Amino acid sequence: APAGLVWGAIYWAAGEPVAAVVPFSCVPLVVANVGVFRITRSFALLRVSHFVMTLLLQFILMVGLCVFLNSSAVVFWSLVCPMGALVLASRREALVWLAAFFVVVAVGGVLEPFAPESNKLSQTLINVFFVGNIMGPSLVAVGILLYFIAQLQQERAKSERLLLNVLPA
Repeated sequence: APAGLVWGAIYWAAGEPVAAVVPFSCVPLVVANVGVFRITRSFALLRVSHFVMTLLLQFILMVGLCVFLNSSAVVFWSLVCPMGALVLASRREALVWLAAFFVVVAVGGVLEPFAPESNKLSQTLINVFFVGNIMGPSLVAVGILLYFIAQLQQERAKSERLLLNVLPA
């Protein structure tokens, strides 16, 4: 949520106040989502509503900034949604969210020819965001993989120790 404030402030300062609304809205939406969770104690509702926000807010921001290139491929952050589902839900649910991600990207591709030529962001800022929008989700993906590989290695080591204790030498 704090990243949304910084992100929104950058868009605002760069002359894109409408686009700034999307990252600014992350803060109250996350707070509301956590508030609903505190009342309902439904992790499934928390998870699904957060995935919907992750998927759709990036899409809305992408469209508001004139689709793919001019938005610095901000929609790439939506890929965190199926990755999160893989960690927090099931493989099947992750595939559903991955399909939803593909739909969002495809709709962006359809809208691209109809988008305005540019927005008010400087080319330098677009490039900086482009790098961040590729590196950020990539870091999340590699972080998830590193965590699970470490867990797998720990379990293998436990299994090997158990086998060595049980089997004769």
